[in-house]
Amino acid sequence: MEIKKRADGSLIWRVESSVSKNSHITVHEGCQAIEIRDGQIYDKHKPGKHKVNIAGILSKGAACDIYAVNTAHRIKLPFAAGTLNAPIEYMDKRFNALIKIRTRGEVVVTIEDPRVLLKQRNALTVSELEEDMRQELSGIARSALVEVAGESDGYVALQGATEQIGSKMAQKIKRQLDDTYGLVVEKVDIVSLDFPNAGEFTALLDEGEKERLKTIIAQEQANQAKAAADAINAFSKQTPPKEDK
Repeated sequence: MEIKKRADGSLIWRVESSVSKNSHITVHEGCQAIEIRDGQIYDKHKPGKHKVNIAGILSKGAACDIYAVNTAHRIKLPFAAGTLNAPIEYMDKRFNALIKIRTRGEVVVTIEDPRVLLKQRNALTVSELEEDMRQELSGIARSALVEVAGESDGYVALQGATEQIGSKMAQKIKRQLDDTYGLVVEKVDIVSLDFPNAGEFTALLDEGEKERLKTIIAQEQANQAKAAADAINAFSKQTPPKEDK
């Protein structure tokens, strides 16, 4: 019996081969074989040649099935939190303005513990996993976005928070996918993070707040410029001068 990757996008499938006394399984790279006895996960076989010793259970009439798992496939799972018609609403306490935000991106995962995933599904393709995870990932993304927004100092600070939001989302997604699905998160890519532009946000404010926003934006820009200059100066001090030949 051979276990090797399929070209049809299958992640988990039942091997349609009978298991007899002293059967052998050859597991190719990028796959694992899971041995199921009487509906319970009995053993996991990594790449290599393995003997399935079922002599003791055949006499009892127990069932033994082998499932194959593609552990090498890097699975890209898209997500979106907030839509054009139903964005996430966030109250900017600094300016007392309700702003609408949206984000979308992609999570790249691989199967780390197929036994956990097999408890959820005994047959699974990439497209099915994408569909299964779409709503859950969107909920996690929404939660992370709201959490980061609540921790930030309002609209101005949130505009530069893409990396922070991605990090927060990665933490939340990793915990959920590891524990529930046996998946490991390789990376989280934030494709877009949409806020009202400066003109749209300004339109939400009264005249006094508009002037205060201009002052805050100018200060933020000055702080960013100073931080960049300080970083360049620190780097130049660490770089030894070139010797004349």
